[in-house]
Amino acid sequence: MALPSNFNHNIIRLNVRCPICASVYDWQRLRILGERENQVLTYIECGTCQTAVLSILSLGPSGMTAQGLVTDLSLDEVYGFDDRDDVTTNDALAMHEALESDDQALFQKP
Repeated sequence: MALPSNFNHNIIRLNVRCPICASVYDWQRLRILGERENQVLTYIECGTCQTAVLSILSLGPSGMTAQGLVTDLSLDEVYGFDDRDDVTTNDALAMHEALESDDQALFQKP
């Protein structure tokens, strides 16, 4: 398939720098944590400041999109969330009721 004459070869760009310290990423540190349908969950940690980015890369009809989250979680901590139970509707309702109550004990440090 021929590319359109006005095709810009720079359309696809990767954020190759850390959003915190602007150091160039070492792409060998990129980890793929999971895949489903047309999405990939990735993790990369800056070698300079140790700030990490969790990203969901999605391929859709209009091309590839990326959504990222800057975090201080280590890779082991991210994997640790895999062992937790899913949040249920009842959990969300219980949290809502607790936050709506006047019980200040919820906000006290143990």
